Amino acid sequence: MIQIENIGDEGFQKHTITLPNGDVILSLRFLSSVQFWQMSVTYNDSSINGVKLSCGVMHMRSANFPFDFIVEDTSAAGLDPYKAEDFTTGRTILYLIEPVEMAEIRGQVVE
Repeated sequence: MIQIENIGDEGFQKHTITLPNGDVILSLRFLSSVQFWQMSVTYNDSSINGVKLSCGVMHMRSANFPFDFIVEDTSAAGLDPYKAEDFTTGRTILYLIEPVEMAEIRGQVVE
């Protein structure tokens, strides 16, 4: 797994993760009016938009990408990220599950 570092508390931010078969463009948005984080992901020519970040679940199932994202709640409270500073304080951590790990989880390789 790759920890997505440098997530700030800004309302909109973009991160690029380089994988062997292309770059993953991760856009994060904090929606203060409803108190949750959402992400949009672009990989090669495909995109998925407006996915709410939740703890302990894989987020990209319907996109059929060769990777996925998972959020860990380090406080053990079981709460999804709901504050702008949840990633900067380390209460939650966002990870990218790499293609090799996803192949083990799924039992097959996704290109």
